[in-house]
Amino acid sequence: RPSDEDRVAPKIPVPVKTEEEARREYEEKCRYLESLPQTFQLDLSEIDCREFVEWIFERRVGVVRDVIPFEDEQSAEYQNWLQQKMAGKKQIDYRGYACWRYNPVIFFSENGKNGHRVMFKDDEDTFCFLDNRQFALLSPITYVGRNNTSINARYLYAMGFDLDGVGTRQIKKLVWMMQDGAVPMANIITNSGHGLHLYYLLEEPVPLYKENLPLLNKLKHGLTNVIWNDRTSFIDDRQHQGVLQGFRLPGTLTKFGVPIKSYHNA
Repeated sequence: RPSDEDRVAPKIPVPVKTEEEARREYEEKCRYLESLPQTFQLDLSEIDCREFVEWIFERRVGVVRDVIPFEDEQSAEYQNWLQQKMAGKKQIDYRGYACWRYNPVIFFSENGKNGHRVMFKDDEDTFCFLDNRQFALLSPITYVGRNNTSINARYLYAMGFDLDGVGTRQIKKLVWMMQDGAVPMANIITNSGHGLHLYYLLEEPVPLYKENLPLLNKLKHGLTNVIWNDRTSFIDDRQHQGVLQGFRLPGTLTKFGVPIKSYHNA
């Protein structure tokens, strides 16, 4: 028997918008987020992709076992690894590493082919690569290696929620529900096109041990039931995603070709 929060009302046909209507509604949602009254608890300011990455990964968080986000290409650890890699060593010797540095990994698609790109510290080449890119996803997680697989996942820095089916009416309802405490106040809101991405920054990065994932996914499942309701979305069927889910980045493009905008809540 499903729980009360998992029951859905009878399905209502999802309105189909033209590309021009979708663009117009997207701009309306942006204008609304950018013009909230000063009396609101939500104090939003637009952030670009660099600032977005800084807020997710580089803000002041508790140091966990000397783990530092973003491996630097000039760090001793990287140079040690590169020297062995270039020498053709099959078994890399990791002894003597001062600390472990894990990296965000971008998943992208180009010309029908999928790829992964590791993001380094102060990585201007990657930010240029992302600018106006058609499809690129980033999860609020650091990884070991070049692929964003669950086995390679190391630390969770934020919980991200994909709220689909958000028009102008729904975004206003969502903001008021955040004001009233009915929905948790998001730290970052991204206008992703037809919906929103809501980010809740963690005070400390959470290690993604195998035994942690089911608990974190259960927490996200419950919060999705709170955030996604008949007032905040015109889509009845909630999409429950795990914590490893990636999301489109600000500065990349929506499905209808408009640059995505993100806002940080001060």
